[in-house]
Amino acid sequence: MLASGRKPSAGLLRTHAAFRLVWCARTVSLLGDRFSLFAIPILALDKLHATAGQAALLVAAQSLPGVIVALPAATRLVGRSERATMIGCDLVRGLLLGGAVGLAEVHQLTMVALFACVVAIGATSTVFDVAAQAYVPKIVDRTDYVEANSRLAQADGGTWVAGPVLVGILISTAGPLAAIGVDAASFAVSWFLLIRITEPRSIPAAGSQAEGDEEDAGAWRRLVSGYRFAVRQRGIRAIVISATLFNLGGAMVGSLWFPYLLRLLRIQPALIGVLSTIGGASALVTVLMLRRVMRSASLAVILPASLVTGVLTLWLIPLAARGQAIVLLAVYQLIFSAAAAAFGVVAASVRQLLTPQRYQGRVYAFSLVVAGLSVPLGSVLASAVADSTSVLVAIVAGALVASFSLVTVRALAAASTAHGSESCL
Repeated sequence: MLASGRKPSAGLLRTHAAFRLVWCARTVSLLGDRFSLFAIPILALDKLHATAGQAALLVAAQSLPGVIVALPAATRLVGRSERATMIGCDLVRGLLLGGAVGLAEVHQLTMVALFACVVAIGATSTVFDVAAQAYVPKIVDRTDYVEANSRLAQADGGTWVAGPVLVGILISTAGPLAAIGVDAASFAVSWFLLIRITEPRSIPAAGSQAEGDEEDAGAWRRLVSGYRFAVRQRGIRAIVISATLFNLGGAMVGSLWFPYLLRLLRIQPALIGVLSTIGGASALVTVLMLRRVMRSASLAVILPASLVTGVLTLWLIPLAARGQAIVLLAVYQLIFSAAAAAFGVVAASVRQLLTPQRYQGRVYAFSLVVAGLSVPLGSVLASAVADSTSVLVAIVAGALVASFSLVTVRALAAASTAHGSESCL
């Protein structure tokens, strides 16, 4: 049987078999996702003669369904096996992508079918993430939450650095269908890794009766109980508010990134790619170094400091219109990506420390829905402001909105202080 325990002084990936398999499964599927993220729009444009608007909608369709299903998925997971849910999601996603590749090979794939595939994959990917967020605190000790989230963030950052390069080579040599096929295969690998985990028998702990009572209470009462807990818990409330305001402003800026750089600043596409690579590499280095940083700085310092740094650095984007654009944008990518990565890891860890096991999935889903809805809303607001004024004004407005997230700094520090001694070192 694969053990779940480990020696406190050893790394999770080296000695915690269950977490290692979960981490490997997530890394493989994330890398495959990077392939599809690029390949699906290219397939639509190249093979299905889609318009630019349809290609953009395909990208949006991968995230919006997840926001809709996150809370119901978390509610249904109460009292059920998160691992079994992840395994089922891998099977569904692999079959859907494999079916899309098969239809394309026989020239039967349509835009309607591709949209349906993307929507279903977006929904099941969110269900997978919700299950994983609830499952990891089950198999690792509370003192390992920061390390576990750091390792998961490393996987995300690493795939963002390697994925675009690999998929570009694969598409140029074998076409978009091959890249989508790799993603389908990645889900098969993830499924194989997850079924190898043997969950140890657990002794019923305090709160297990409450979980059973909630399961019998019905989906609506389970949903409301998770929502109430998240809203009433000051630390979790501060994390959700800060992430929502920052995402709202960040989405306003990010949705105008390409028009701003290409048309207003006249930056060449090749340089835009270099800037993106700087950001991805900075985020990856940050999560790799985070545990070392925490030996001299506590959660109560890192969480609010990363938010303040991210907000201040965001203002470098509109300042780039006044001159030295490449330098300012490179500094922005370097610092902002590091701050965002640190905030994401520490905020997730603090949220898990503040949340009882029975609420883990629902609190994560609540955070995902509230913060996630701010992204499309920010894009709509940016479009309206840019059309009525200018792109630069809309970007300034976005940076201003993100700055309002700083009202949560004191609450974030207090929440981190309450559980800082339980973090990983």
